Amino acid sequence: MTVQTAQVLFLAIAGAMFVVWAVATRFAFSRLYPSRREGENYDPAAELDPELVRGEVELTGDRETLSRKIAERLAAATGIAGASFLRITSRTAERVAFERIPGATTERAGPAFVSGEVTLVPDGPRVRARYSLSLHRFARTMRLVTYLVCFVYGGLFVIGVPALVWLFVVHNEDERVRWQVFQTAQMIHGVWPPFLIGYLNDRLRRAAGAFLETLLSNLAHTC
Repeated sequence: MTVQTAQVLFLAIAGAMFVVWAVATRFAFSRLYPSRREGENYDPAAELDPELVRGEVELTGDRETLSRKIAERLAAATGIAGASFLRITSRTAERVAFERIPGATTERAGPAFVSGEVTLVPDGPRVRARYSLSLHRFARTMRLVTYLVCFVYGGLFVIGVPALVWLFVVHNEDERVRWQVFQTAQMIHGVWPPFLIGYLNDRLRRAAGAFLETLLSNLAHTC
């Protein structure tokens, strides 16, 4: 294999790897923000906050009763060893505010939030329970991890590894070494971590909303 042929093959492989990395990076950063589905019912005109998860559930009943039942269900939510991991900070007929107990742990990924509130808004015969969950610790951690994986690790891998291959394989005087340029296709396997980070961030964010939506939706079937 000539040096020119090795160069063409290498550039094709490195180009494909760069495209995959760019797509993965875009995906990871897009998942740092809540999806439009999470925010559209709560307030379509509001700017989506990366540190909040919002949603809305329609309920039936008077606000005082619903507020009390919501507070009871939240206070009864348990984590590891059956201990409660949430406490109510304030409750009125219009609003229930709560926060995670410091140090409390849970086996579920859903409660990644540190605090939240449920606002009860009358809407004819029904009540709209609008919730807002603060994920600021989780969101900031995921933002840092995303930057590190996409730009620090990704930059070193996408630029550093190809540079070494270019110097020591493509331009090697030994033709048998130059044939190893095909092995550089294995580098594509090293650019998948941003996809994983994006997926985990999206899954945990959605799980936080699902935790509260499930709790609110089940109120009609509890005492």
